[in-house]
Amino acid sequence: MPPTLPSSSCDEHPDCDRDTNWICRHDDVDEDIVARRIEDFHKETKDVVEYYESRGRVIHFVPYRGVDDMDLLENLVLEKLGLL
Repeated sequence: MPPTLPSSSCDEHPDCDRDTNWICRHDDVDEDIVARRIEDFHKETKDVVEYYESRGRVIHFVPYRGVDDMDLLENLVLEKLGLL
């Protein structure tokens, strides 16, 4: 299933390419800003992730084959929920 993209935000930005960009931000071209945004995200979510990890509620999953790995993710979730 293709992603559902915002209808207006991409249309308003002249450099937006719907095939490669989901959401366009004017500051996404500055690597330092993007790196800081990612670092802030990890800092702000660290305690939440650790909380759920300590309770065995986090599934670490890397989709090496992209959407072709969705069946593996589904099985991991079902197994974690005790439904498999």
